[in-house]
Amino acid sequence: MCCSVLTGRGYLLAGTGYLTLAFARTGASCPAAGRQTYAASLRCCFRRTRDRRPDRSGSRPADAPAPAPARQATPPYGSPLTLETARRVVAGAEAEARRNGWPVAIAVVDSTGHLVLFEKLDNTQYGSIELATVKAMTALNYRRPGKALQDALAGGGVGLRVLNLPGVSVYKGSYPLEVEGALVGALGVSGVLPPQDDQVARAGVDAMKAQ
Repeated sequence: MCCSVLTGRGYLLAGTGYLTLAFARTGASCPAAGRQTYAASLRCCFRRTRDRRPDRSGSRPADAPAPAPARQATPPYGSPLTLETARRVVAGAEAEARRNGWPVAIAVVDSTGHLVLFEKLDNTQYGSIELATVKAMTALNYRRPGKALQDALAGGGVGLRVLNLPGVSVYKGSYPLEVEGALVGALGVSGVLPPQDDQVARAGVDAMKAQ
């Protein structure tokens, strides 16, 4: 629906969000304006056009604040784990690795970032000696399993930002170690494929929780 305003040489056509100047000898007067003056009629058309203008700002008003992104819950850092706890973790991980014949390196760090216990099974590749510790430090420093970072990277887009994180390993095979909701250390496993490393690390975490 539109209305026109006679201008003398032509008329202004008020349509959907803009005005079009159309030259013609005659034009119908604006129905809402009646015999009002040209200025009043033009104001009427502008008002009708503005009221019919579609809202292109989306489902929420333009001045409404954007909803805050959901924040992942992370445990607070707690007291460093004991050597006894680290031994339980390594024993559980080693048992799973030996059961499957996987040569791996296993590293456990405490909540201060210091190495507490390290074990390398026979015939483990040399590169995994350092990588197991890096994985453990990644889980400690970023307070999440290595799987979370690997999945973020695999998703692409903004997930590629994990490549810029300092000292990070984006592979499965690491877990934070929690006691009563506090982060007391972390575990890293390396030596076989990432899903297998993760299986061994998960066994170490389960062994700690079983005690």
